[in-house]
Amino acid sequence: MEVSPLQLKSILEREECEVVLVDVREKIEFEDWNIEGSVNIPLSQSGFAQRVREHVARQSVLTICSHGTRSMLAAETLRREGIEARSLSGGLVGWGKVYTSAAVPLRDSETTLLQIRRMSKGCASYIIASGGECVVVDPSSKIEEYLNIARNEEFEITHVIDTHKHADHISGARTLAEATAATLHLNPMDSYRFDEFKPLEDDSRISLGRKNVSITAIHTPGHTKGSISLLVSDEALLTGDTMFLDGVGRPDIHEDPIANAMQLYDTCCRMVMRLNPRIKVLPAHFASGAKLLSPQALTAPLHEISQRNGFGSRSQEEFLNLVLQNRSAKPANYETILKINSGEALLYVCDADLLEEGPNNCLLQPSLF
Repeated sequence: MEVSPLQLKSILEREECEVVLVDVREKIEFEDWNIEGSVNIPLSQSGFAQRVREHVARQSVLTICSHGTRSMLAAETLRREGIEARSLSGGLVGWGKVYTSAAVPLRDSETTLLQIRRMSKGCASYIIASGGECVVVDPSSKIEEYLNIARNEEFEITHVIDTHKHADHISGARTLAEATAATLHLNPMDSYRFDEFKPLEDDSRISLGRKNVSITAIHTPGHTKGSISLLVSDEALLTGDTMFLDGVGRPDIHEDPIANAMQLYDTCCRMVMRLNPRIKVLPAHFASGAKLLSPQALTAPLHEISQRNGFGSRSQEEFLNLVLQNRSAKPANYETILKINSGEALLYVCDADLLEEGPNNCLLQPSLF
């Protein structure tokens, strides 16, 4: 009766998906958070089974909801009507525990850069490795994913970095650093309530392996005061939540959104002017609709992102108006998540999934640009 999230990943990776994904939640829930390619047919509507039958023809159905309860009831309803149906175990919350990874091509063959994408949330983490050592950037709380990759690739995790204090998901940086005895790097400008970390400030450098592969921190404030981007050998730029492939990080989650928006504008323009226009931008989030199951890394050169988002061609006033007039709901439970990530509150493992339920709302939608 059920399909696990990992089984769904395998199904969606096939060239021809033989299953129709039917999200049985209410329309408002679906519009807020859904799996790309799914259709919304609410279980509560009359004629549910007939509507599904008209939509799917002879294909099998996978029903989806937030936690797997309504979807199980929907699957049972459809099976009684002679429609082949199963339910996604754990729902969208379970789907959010599935990851996929892709290598980022680099000229330096001795350096490995992996993009690790979290399904459902659209978050991205990165592993930079050379000479058997590696840095993990922006890990989620599911640290087993990074431990498994490091073990399989025979990397020793020696450094862990958060590019900023996350507001939409629980950071695994502190836990991962403790589990591996790695050095934790954070920018103190983001106001952490613990001090077991090495300050990561503008022009801080981390070297890896025998070749001393250089990772340079660049202070890129605006989304948060302490936001940092990471320059990897002048080939790749890990931008955290500062700059996305098709948008920017929201400056209105924290206090003083006007000052933050002005700072973000200056940051993005400065990055475009000073950095190699061909450098690969690698953000910590992707907008809805991104091909998260792609076998290739999701990236774009800086000059392309600059043109798409109007950095340099749009005035600061235009940018400010755009940001402030198009604010949407803040990430769910963001105040609690910020307290946990800052060390002000404890995380109870049983609460993690509940706190992270819902979409990533830390970026300005690309349609605004």
